[in-house]
Amino acid sequence: MIQSGRDEVPYQFFSVLSFDIRILVMMLFPYIYLNKHESFGLYASSGIDIEIYIGIICVIYLLYAIRYHYRDRFVQLMIGIMTGAFLYGMAPSIPLIGKLIYNIPVLGSFRVSARILSVFLLCGLVLCGYTISKLDEKMEVKRLLKFSVYFTILIVGNAVIVASIFSQPSISDELSKYYVWNGEVFFSVVTLCLLNVVSLFLMYKYANEKKYIKQIVLGFLCLITIIDVGKYSIVKNKYPAEDILHDTAPSQIQELIKESPNYRSFALVKALEHYDNRLSLSKVQRGTIARANYYNNYITFVDEKLKKYNIDETLLYPKTIDNLKTRNDLISMMSIKYILDAWDQELEKSILIKDSEVGILRESNIQIPNHNSQLSVISYPIELEPNSTYKVKLKMNTINSPSLFYVDFYNDTYDHPEQDGHFNPIVPETKDYSVLISTGDEVPTNQVYFRIVSQSTTDIVVDDLSVSKMRTVEAYKQIADQDGVVVYENRYAKPILYVPKHVQSIDSYEPLYIGDNESRLDESSYIKDFGKNIDLTQVNTEISDLKRENNSVTATIISDKATFINHAQLSYPGWKAYVDDEEVPIYNVNDLIQGIEVPEGTHLVSFVFDPLDVKIGAIISSLGILLCGYYLFYNRIAPIFHRNRRE
Repeated sequence: MIQSGRDEVPYQFFSVLSFDIRILVMMLFPYIYLNKHESFGLYASSGIDIEIYIGIICVIYLLYAIRYHYRDRFVQLMIGIMTGAFLYGMAPSIPLIGKLIYNIPVLGSFRVSARILSVFLLCGLVLCGYTISKLDEKMEVKRLLKFSVYFTILIVGNAVIVASIFSQPSISDELSKYYVWNGEVFFSVVTLCLLNVVSLFLMYKYANEKKYIKQIVLGFLCLITIIDVGKYSIVKNKYPAEDILHDTAPSQIQELIKESPNYRSFALVKALEHYDNRLSLSKVQRGTIARANYYNNYITFVDEKLKKYNIDETLLYPKTIDNLKTRNDLISMMSIKYILDAWDQELEKSILIKDSEVGILRESNIQIPNHNSQLSVISYPIELEPNSTYKVKLKMNTINSPSLFYVDFYNDTYDHPEQDGHFNPIVPETKDYSVLISTGDEVPTNQVYFRIVSQSTTDIVVDDLSVSKMRTVEAYKQIADQDGVVVYENRYAKPILYVPKHVQSIDSYEPLYIGDNESRLDESSYIKDFGKNIDLTQVNTEISDLKRENNSVTATIISDKATFINHAQLSYPGWKAYVDDEEVPIYNVNDLIQGIEVPEGTHLVSFVFDPLDVKIGAIISSLGILLCGYYLFYNRIAPIFHRNRRE
């Protein structure tokens, strides 16, 4: 698990969640690309880019500050920070700049570069406040009013032009309804622009007659801006679970979860055809899952956000259908005991035994001609069994990467995508590849073939081919079915705090997740440069009185010898560990979770998330509040007292 700010971060990791320059238009029209439709560019989605909208009135005021006060050094500073922040956030979509920033230490080590939007928007709000601070002068109000009128005319003109285009008969009604003058793309923005013009006009006209006209008008504009921006919240879990679940009998699912407070639950994602009508969970399903101590709630509660940008969540999270079968050790290590499935995935209950396989096909020196870039198929007869998983291994050499290459099981009645095996990008060199293929519930009684299907401009040589049947053992048991949610129990799940069988020092974490690693990571703890190996199979350790709160876990550890405790929580900067209130080193276990050494005897162990940046942020925020109070008192309140005293 690569964390922000670490070295050796690949470029793909740095660029995966950047944004596109076209999101700037969303500062004016937040619905311009519609919030439930496909993306508009490869790097368009940051997952948070709707948050670039700070309200059209704020945008008018910050543009005014840039237009009329750009000579002010403070305004120039804010413009510079905004420009730099935006360029950093979109850098990966500009190849030259992206590579340049990626090679700068620290800057290239952050996965979600789009998070810099918070700095961009903060400076924008500061410029908005700068404009407001100038409105004590009546002529400044007049100039802002004039600027707002011109800006509103520009907005209305754009709305009319776009609406006329989308009102053409060739445009579908389903799409045009969003872009007509009273559609959701333009109507609220135009309305707010007009309200701003009217408000500034009243402020200008009655500035000398009404004592608090400025405060009233600006307070009103602030209120409608808050309401406007609040409409675009992406928080999906807005239904209290208590109002959703049945009030009659206790929920079967909730009772199961209450009985195992020391484990996590896991909401299953779809493996294929992700976005259909069932993706939006019913209120009952959403409430049911919301009450679980649950591992990947991001996926469930922002499904519409993922749908908007066609993001395949199975590419972003190591918790997919295939991994439930092939990497049960990861699922178990993360303390995932209950798997909640609201999408009828029909989870296979067996998992593979990594070190156990039976060979059924072996070939060598297979020559695959290019056939002038036409499709090439090589097949071998093979005997398969239903509900079985087979591992295909290839050692292959090719001069150029083929445009198409996969293996499958096939006959006239047995040709399904589930039996296709695709490999990682095939590179022009000699390399080992492997893939797992499951047969499904039924296998034809007549002859089935193993095929290699390719399309390439050059010949391909397969030095070695093997197909082996993997042995399995049952790991998942269906234990509940309620409210449209099926629950499976993972028999191998570890508690939040647990003792591994072995602790081993290693030089690199990479072999744990690349290739055929034979170790179960829930049973062994690998630590880079730990300096020693520990066998805990003969150590008796009891973990009791476990208490879990927000950002902390505590428990009593009783052990007859020195032991090692794994904490099934991501290893992330800010976590600290204590034994009897004394801080101890916390180790990065399996490059994913946390672990500490605990001496012999009875001890109180605590894991606490206490990040330094939160403390720094609290200090900065407190100082900001104090400075605001100081400014208000000495520049607003104190003069009133002095004036009243003189009178």
